[in-house]
This record gives sequence, structure tokens and C-alpha cells, in this order.
Amino acid sequence: MKSLSPVQRSRLQLIALFLLFAIPITASTWLALSGSWRPAGSAHHGELLNPAQPLDTLALQQFDGLPVSLDDLRGRWVMVYFSPTLDCGDICQERLYYMRQIRHALGRHMQRVHTLVIFEALPGESLNHWLQEQHPQMLHTYADASVHAEFAAPFTTPSGETHWIYLLDPLGNRVMRYSRDIEPDNILNDIERLLKYSKIG
Repeated sequence: MKSLSPVQRSRLQLIALFLLFAIPITASTWLALSGSWRPAGSAHHGELLNPAQPLDTLALQQFDGLPVSLDDLRGRWVMVYFSPTLDCGDICQERLYYMRQIRHALGRHMQRVHTLVIFEALPGESLNHWLQEQHPQMLHTYADASVHAEFAAPFTTPSGETHWIYLLDPLGNRVMRYSRDIEPDNILNDIERLLKYSKIG
């Protein structure tokens, strides 16, 4: 039998290392959200992707022009909101408020979850100031509409529905999303279960 070259051995080691980290988080996410370990009637509240779908890339910019990539987000769970407008009206402000409060309600696990808002263009100075004042720990970014289209691609999107909150796992996979009709307590319950059973992030 032909022996492996050093390059081949190195590649196999990298694949094995990736699987070592990827399998536990994928399995724990599925267990936490599939309902297989819970009594009937306690299923997840959002729209679940099973299996979770990875993002290939994520090219965002902060308001100061600094880039944000998918690698910058890995290692933590991330709640992502796409604003369909540049003025962040009542619904937008409500969604950002919910994300902030959900994160704070996690208590000592708060640092395991990031929050991210994405606009389709660079907002004006007044909105920038408001975000810095009301949501200083949230990552404020913008990107073109193709980024939202990529996020939404694996999901079944009702016509015309907007204001989704997406959930990324610590490996950069799209796991779930929540419509504007979902109560924030239900989102909190899902995330608490994920953090309980996840060994990564």
C-alpha cells in the first residue's frame, strides 16, 4: 500500500481537526433545536435549518469603513438583523431593542452572544449617533442587498416579509431565523437551550 506524502498527511490532520470541532457544535445545535431530547410541546420557536447551512463569505463594512468578515464573527453565537430601510423606523428600533435585551437577559453567558445590524447602505450621521448611544455593544455595519439574499437563500421566505432576526452558530453557520411575530422571550428560550448544550462559543 502506497504511503501518504507529508502534504497528504498534513491535509488529513487539518480535516480531522476541523471535524473534531465541527461535529460537537453541529450535533449540539441539532439536539437543542430539533426537539429530540425535550418533551412534546417544547420545540424551537423560529424557522430552523436542518442541517445548518454555512456562509461561504460575509463582506461587511462598519460605519467607519473598517471591514468585517466571517472570521471576525466566528467563535460566538450571533444575532443578525437586516434593516430594510436606512432610517431604522419603529420596527427596526424594536428589533434592535429585543436583541439587546435578549443578550442582557443571558446574564453570565452574555459574552457568548454577539449582536449585529446590517444596513443596505451607509446611514446618516443622526442614525449613527443614535446607534452608538442606544446600542454601543452592537456591531453596526452595512452591505449591499446581495448579502441579505445570501442569508435568506436556504430559508422559505413568505412574499414581502422582512425584519427577520437570524442566528449564526460559532462556526458561521446559519441555524435559524425569527419573524417579527415571534415574542422575544421565545428567542431567548431557544438561545438559552443552545448555550446550555453547546460546548463551543
